[in-house]
Formats: sequence, structure tokens, C-alpha cells
Amino acid sequence: MAACCTTTWHWVDPDLGAAKAAAVLRDGGRLGVFWNCGRPEPEIRATFERIYAEVAPGVDSHSVVLGRLGDDRFDVAADAIEATRQFGPVERTAHTWAQRYTTSEWLDHLPTHSDHQGLPDRQLDRLLGRVAGAIDERGGSFLTGYDTVVIAATRRDARST
Repeated sequence: MAACCTTTWHWVDPDLGAAKAAAVLRDGGRLGVFWNCGRPEPEIRATFERIYAEVAPGVDSHSVVLGRLGDDRFDVAADAIEATRQFGPVERTAHTWAQRYTTSEWLDHLPTHSDHQGLPDRQLDRLLGRVAGAIDERGGSFLTGYDTVVIAATRRDARST
């Protein structure tokens, strides 16, 4: 049995989430939480940062689509899992990969992020329009590198805790 949380664990109270995961997992069950941390190519990233600063100030300082994490979410998750004393050693791994996005693929991707969903419709439309123009000026696509950071642990035998 496994419990997995993909790119949303930071919305969960870390102590409560870890305790709930321990309560529902059987001995030997695995808990895994992960985030995809994007790194757009430097030139397009700089262009995006200028656009965000003008059109969506504040989002530019923390948006994961611009390569910002802005906090210690990995340490917080690992510490909370360890604090339950219900799991074996917490493992942290990172997997590096890359994705080329076309303009339309990137514009489909952006509104899936909560920081973009929170923008008023007119502001989001303006942001997407400016971003589309920037990608189109570069030939209609760009490369984003990713580090997928995984925090995982195995549920200990309940009799040993």
C-alpha cells in the first residue's frame, strides 16, 4: 500500500498530514510526496520575470513555474514525517529531466498553478497574452529543466513504535 501526494503537500498541515498518512498506511506501506521544480532557460526566464513584474507583481517572487520555491518545503515535509516516529528513515531524492514547451502547451500549463488561478480573469488573460508573445518571439517553444524532488519513507511495524 502507498500514499502519494504530487506537488500539493505544501497545502497540507505537515504534522497533521504525516500523522494521517501514518494512520492509514499498513506496516511496510510507503509515503511519497514530491514536487516538480522548474527552471526555464535563462533568457526566457528573464523575459518572463519582467512580464510577471509588470503584469502580476508578487507572483514573480514565488511562482514555481519561474523556478522559485521560496521556502523550505522539503525540510518541513521530511521533519514532519520523522516527527511521527511512525516511519523509517526519510529518503530524499531528486530526478532531473527536461521538457520542451510550445506556446500553447505553456499557456495550458500556467493556469493549472494556484498562484495563476488566484489572479483576476483580466489580469490572467493579459499575463497569458504577454507570455505567449514572448515565446512566439523565440520561435514558438522553449526548454524547461526540472528537478523532481521526492521525500519518501516506509511505515514502520506498529508494534515497534
